[in-house]
Amino acid sequence: MAELPNLFVIGDSISLHYGPYLERFLRGHFRYSRKVDSVVLEHSAAAARNPAWLDYPRGPFGENAGDSGMVLEYLRSGPAEVAAADVLLLNCGLHDVKIDKRTRANQVSLDEYRDNLRAVVGLLVELPARAVWCTSTPVHDATHAEHDAELTFGRVQADVLRYNEVATGAMREAGVSVIDLHGFTEALADKGVDENLGLASLYLDHVHFSLWVRAAQAAYLAGWLIAGLGPDAR
Repeated sequence: MAELPNLFVIGDSISLHYGPYLERFLRGHFRYSRKVDSVVLEHSAAAARNPAWLDYPRGPFGENAGDSGMVLEYLRSGPAEVAAADVLLLNCGLHDVKIDKRTRANQVSLDEYRDNLRAVVGLLVELPARAVWCTSTPVHDATHAEHDAELTFGRVQADVLRYNEVATGAMREAGVSVIDLHGFTEALADKGVDENLGLASLYLDHVHFSLWVRAAQAAYLAGWLIAGLGPDAR
């Protein structure tokens, strides 16, 4: 019996949250691991309380992949897990778009984000793995603003859209497949606990999602990966 392909995930806290579900849905199709995969988040309301490292990554080598500069530094280090992967599922963007409350500047400018992703792609094409990019999930401006006092930064959806457009362009230009997790997540808005709340009904805090949303995101990603890149894909 042929060995299952290795999937390795590099992403921010959104991927940490859907990761346990994705691992479950991919059983029998992929061997799942992720950047510092010793971190396992409990599927409970208590675990949804947003540990600090979900919003403030511990640098390029922590479990939260952080912004595009951190991802680039991590890949440049030549991790063995990346070299051993058959498929890389990759995302960064929500940390790049963070807005400094004092300067009003994004953590990573749009031009720097573009340059970082082009450098990332330059490294990916040298690897045997098939790379797959995920678009960054939506920010609901009013919901994020409700938590402003808790955070040292802001975010706005307009920036998410701009950065997603740049990322999608850079990836497609290089022949990297793109999964539109942003669009899928937006489409869940009419399935939330209160249809009158729309997108706001999906969130547990400023940017992280309810458990059912995480499971739905994982199911969507798993379906795409199994159909397109799994051992039985045609």
